[in-house]
Amino acid sequence: MMNKRNAPVIEYGPCSNLLLRQDKDNNVIYLSGVGKLSNQWVHPTTQRAVHHLWFSLTHLLFPEKANKVTSMAGTAMISASQPGITSHFEVKRDPQTNSFVVVGWIGEHLWSFHINGENAHQLWTALDRLLYPAGWEGTTTTHRPPSKT
Repeated sequence: MMNKRNAPVIEYGPCSNLLLRQDKDNNVIYLSGVGKLSNQWVHPTTQRAVHHLWFSLTHLLFPEKANKVTSMAGTAMISASQPGITSHFEVKRDPQTNSFVVVGWIGEHLWSFHINGENAHQLWTALDRLLYPAGWEGTTTTHRPPSKT
């Protein structure tokens, strides 16, 4: 992990209030949070990077069900790197503290934040709802007429 550099360029430390916001017009997802000293941050990310973050958290948070869940989920297309946009995430779990280090890659530059187990679950839920609003079979919600009984 983090083989391009020894340490992240930007380190936000322990974070909370993680939010995701999608800009469908520009195919960008914004990940934001509040770090140490109540400093707010926001990073634009690719759909593929966010999908990889979901995938990594799924395996770390739900190891016994991860293979089944991720095999049912659709994947994101590979897109070309864009300047200033996070294109990849890596997540590492510290089993002693049940905390996670999330590292984002923007080209050769790295940034990271730490989250506890509760915030990791909340982030996973937000990612799951954003990526799979209709369930793991796809991203389109199909409304069926009520059945007549």
